[in-house]
Amino acid sequence: MLLSMRLIGVLALVAAFMLSGTAPTSASEDWVVYMTVTTNPQIGTIPGEGFQFGFGARDGASDGYNLDEGDRIAPPDPLEGINAYFYYPGNPPLQKNLIMSVTAPTASIMWPLMVKMVGTTGDAQITISWPDITSVPARYTVLELRATGGNTLADMRSVDHYTFFAAEGHTYNFNIVAISEQTPDYRLSVGSTQGGSVSEPGEGAFTYPAGTVVTLVATADSGYRFVNWTGDVSTVANINAASTTITINADYLITANFARLESTSPPPKYDLTVQSTEGGRVTIPGEGAFTYDEGTAVELAAQAEPGYRFVNWSGDVGTIANVNATSTTITMNGDYSVTANFVRQYGLTASSTIGGRVTTPGQGTFAYDEGMVVTLAAMPDQGYRFVNWSGDVGTVADVNSASTTIIMNDDYSIRATFEQAPAPVKWPLLGGIIGAVVVLGLVILFVRRRRAA
Repeated sequence: MLLSMRLIGVLALVAAFMLSGTAPTSASEDWVVYMTVTTNPQIGTIPGEGFQFGFGARDGASDGYNLDEGDRIAPPDPLEGINAYFYYPGNPPLQKNLIMSVTAPTASIMWPLMVKMVGTTGDAQITISWPDITSVPARYTVLELRATGGNTLADMRSVDHYTFFAAEGHTYNFNIVAISEQTPDYRLSVGSTQGGSVSEPGEGAFTYPAGTVVTLVATADSGYRFVNWTGDVSTVANINAASTTITINADYLITANFARLESTSPPPKYDLTVQSTEGGRVTIPGEGAFTYDEGTAVELAAQAEPGYRFVNWSGDVGTIANVNATSTTITMNGDYSVTANFVRQYGLTASSTIGGRVTTPGQGTFAYDEGMVVTLAAMPDQGYRFVNWSGDVGTVADVNSASTTIIMNDDYSIRATFEQAPAPVKWPLLGGIIGAVVVLGLVILFVRRRRAA
């Protein structure tokens, strides 16, 4: 059975602020959670009549304890966007909330929290609660109440309280750990075909943090109906719903498609003109002009010839599902003309003589688009040196440089040439030989003069 007791909250902010990442992007707090400490049985008074347990995050905190203003301890560097202090407010309204705040875009913070039980009798059940957990931003990868030993007591993102039994005369220590990560921003480009518009978020380009779920609402004009969403729709919840959502994980381009309402009269028909550049052809539906009912999703397929590759579809591509795919669809909401584009590719064969190798792009045959500038790099073995590039070197920037470039305007075969490096001159030995010859010459000259005398 729980007996009456007296509770005093002894709070301390320990110098354990661990920061990482960039400086805060703004001075405003991006999220605040208020934590409340309660006891069972309820304690009406504690030492210092009317005082309550409190902990807050504020700018301009200062060291030192004051009974009226509270015990405030500043963090090591308030310019990094994290400021906090503990305090006992002395006058109503009574403050018993713990306020946590993270303003740096990327931060790892630990608030140590100490609760000490004092009094003459009994134990008490203490509950620490933190409401409004649904407002925790997704970029908070960790938000936990932990024991000082490191084990997690409660995941504050999924539960709203932690309860424990406190014994008279004992001190209980906790760590509140918050980790947030910077998320990249991505662009969402929104458009529509004839017959309606996108009312939410509107039409144009919009920027959102990664992971944001954006509401999409398409509104049809009179006499038209919504058909579907096309483009980068992999994260659209329902491409066939006029009101849906898209999760932003990359740069996306999407289009709301509309069609005339069906009536007793036949639907309007539109012409699709299909063509291709040199290097390939359109196999489905073929090349030329074709007629389709409004709203028809027409298959498109392109095939490259040997030595070429498919690049993209160009022209009236607003309703093409994926302009970069060889096989895709186009929704006929008007007269359209599209072109399948191909690019010529050439082979670069790289080899080397004895004494070294081609490191970039390597040795062998490689395919590159016409006009592409390719980096060349050659490395000699020990005891050899690079001489030059030979073969089809007409577009090599510098044939005498081991690191250079080549422009791919045709099929080329090049070779890196190496030769043995000359042996280094052994100067001490050469100097000794020269010295010996000089001494010998002097001796012979001296002997001849003695004989002559």
